[in-house]
Amino acid sequence: MKSRYTVSQAAKLVEMSGDTLRYYDRIGLVRPSEKNAQTKYRYYTPQDIQRLQLVHALQQLDIPLQQIRQALDADQPQQLEEFLLWAEARAEEKIRWLLTAKARIRAARTGQEEAPELEAAVQPKPEPTSGPKPAQPAQRPAPAPVPAAKPLNLRAALQYFSKRNILLLQNAEAPSQDPSQLSPGFFYDQLGPDARQRYELGPQAGFFARDNGRQLFAVCTRSPAGTKLKALPAGAYLCAACSAEQLEQATQQLVALAKKRYRADADFAVQLTQTDSDAPGGCQVQVFIGSE
Repeated sequence: MKSRYTVSQAAKLVEMSGDTLRYYDRIGLVRPSEKNAQTKYRYYTPQDIQRLQLVHALQQLDIPLQQIRQALDADQPQQLEEFLLWAEARAEEKIRWLLTAKARIRAARTGQEEAPELEAAVQPKPEPTSGPKPAQPAQRPAPAPVPAAKPLNLRAALQYFSKRNILLLQNAEAPSQDPSQLSPGFFYDQLGPDARQRYELGPQAGFFARDNGRQLFAVCTRSPAGTKLKALPAGAYLCAACSAEQLEQATQQLVALAKKRYRADADFAVQLTQTDSDAPGGCQVQVFIGSE
């Protein structure tokens, strides 16, 4: 990297106009730090370029320039750190909505159905047509086949989530197979005395489902040191709402749809509900697609 840049060079590097850089200079947001004593020309340093790039990124999140300037010029480093953490969360939220919008636009463009299509039934191998058939012992009539369950009309859509830490309850028996019946009080009771002081649980809980079974979980935002939490990775999830009675079938359909549409081999699914009292009832299944 060069040690100094003219206005035009800096504008090209940060993909902004020279007029914008001059305006930032006038209002004191980003000023060239280096000055030539003979020519009186001013130049941007690598540190100035980094500040310009940060300002540009924050503006993409629709943060006012005055708020950006106050944060960058804060006296305490902790104030800047808190502002940048807030801005990062704002960026992740914008990414989530953009991914959701992209998925809906793609679905409208390609005419894809929300519910996965029925797969063709596996046909049995035909018996050989030549040679004598061996004698077969008398057998009882086979029971009538059970009709296959009708596919659910799921409205599946991609959603983006930040990393979430969940607390898995070991050997805990669920009060119901319906996640919407779970409450924060149930989890605090399982965690023992003074649990409300030692843990802070988020507004989501349910079942963490894998091939070997399901475990109760609650989203956990604070826990004692040494607590083993399970991390749900940040990224895109294929999601669909359903009733408690539809959970297992909805999960199977979403896993199949994720593999068919996105070539994602999900090794877990999240069956959850909102546990805060103001949230509507119902469940949601989430299948991890990827971190893109």
